Amino acid sequence: MAVKCNQLIYTPVNALTFRIVGSTNLLTPEKSEYIINSLKGGPNDIDFTLGLTIKIKGIKYKVNIIQESKDSSYYDLSIAKRTKSSTFIMPMLSGNRKLFFWNKLFMNCFISVPDNDTCISLLYRWSSDPLFIKFEKALSTFKYFRKRYDPSPDYVMFVFDIPKQYIKDFDKFLNGT
Repeated sequence: MAVKCNQLIYTPVNALTFRIVGSTNLLTPEKSEYIINSLKGGPNDIDFTLGLTIKIKGIKYKVNIIQESKDSSYYDLSIAKRTKSSTFIMPMLSGNRKLFFWNKLFMNCFISVPDNDTCISLLYRWSSDPLFIKFEKALSTFKYFRKRYDPSPDYVMFVFDIPKQYIKDFDKFLNGT
């Protein structure tokens, strides 16, 4: 026996993405070429367009990417995709994804910030969770920690020097070799 769902369910996937499941067959994606520009319709006559800022379970998301699952059972709406630096440079700081709140608050890793052209910078959603506050304090004790700043009230950036043992690897990454 199948269960019929007449509503859309919005669930945060990580700091960058939330997912729409449920009555997704009632949504109409509007496309230009292969890019979905908006989702319209559904039980509440929604209109998710690129550039829209929406709060899902208390978390703000600015919709910059809309992706449909291969089987059309859900849509992922994202702020951005993770950078290659998140995959290849962030591990230079040691630790694992769980330690760095990868699936909860971690947004992206960058190899430069306005004041510094060569660094490892980690962007997070700010959280008042006591565990995140402890995490912030712990990051400031890292050997290569340089500074922390708030690019906006909702985000926090941590900037680190490149660990000495990874300078050659960092340069190879920059040069694409």
